[in-house]
Amino acid sequence: MITHGNFALVAVNVVAFLPEILKGQNARTLMFLPLANVLARAAQVACLHAGATLGHVSRPADLRANLGTFKPTFLLAVPRIFEKVRADAAHQAAGSGNAGIFRAASAAAVRFSTAQDTVARGGGSGPGLALRARHAVFDRLVYPKLRQLLGGRVRYAVSAAGPLAPEDAHFFRGAGIPVLEGYGLSETTAPCTANTPARTRVGSVGVPLPGTTIRVAEDGEVLVKGIGVFKGYHANEAATAEAFVDGFFRTGDLGELDREGFLTITGRKNLPAKING
Repeated sequence: MITHGNFALVAVNVVAFLPEILKGQNARTLMFLPLANVLARAAQVACLHAGATLGHVSRPADLRANLGTFKPTFLLAVPRIFEKVRADAAHQAAGSGNAGIFRAASAAAVRFSTAQDTVARGGGSGPGLALRARHAVFDRLVYPKLRQLLGGRVRYAVSAAGPLAPEDAHFFRGAGIPVLEGYGLSETTAPCTANTPARTRVGSVGVPLPGTTIRVAEDGEVLVKGIGVFKGYHANEAATAEAFVDGFFRTGDLGELDREGFLTITGRKNLPAKING
């Protein structure tokens, strides 16, 4: 049972958490996730609160054309979409006889982003001079074509509902489209953690949203308390009681928190189903 208060409070806090995305100049996004999905619903309410323009794709087959006409500034998608965009870009390059150039540009993007991530983790000196020069060349010749596949104006993307391959995250960030990974469940009204433009660790699902507390139990289970946590399972008091410990929702996911508060999901507990009917 997810309340209106859950959606409203998540919206208020996620807009404050990600203002660069939701309050950016002419912020607009194209929704192609099914609206029965709690993540899509939460995104709708957040866009309403932020005053961002929200468009909808009526048919999956129209997505590519709609991206070109709507020109979103940010996107919310599952990892499979990013895999497909990368594969489509590689296919286009191969079709025009530029497969080798695309492979080199991909490698440079991954190396460039990886070097940035190393600095963010407190080590390394960032991309070297040769890599920066190589990256700059590809940023003129190759990466704009990739960005055009997403409409040409996307400044950020958010990936959720499954693990994003670190190489894909590095590839897109290196090509000028930071993909911020987040984490949540239906029971948390979707997002409870996310990376932000200012605080990103590739491979993690970010830090808790304002109003949300994350704890990791002794057995490694991720526990959540806060504004988005649901009221309980409908007509199933036993399942509701089983789902909480010390006021925290038991997600069933295994994870680790680092010293700076970034959460990494490492697996899934073997738990019985909690929902009936």
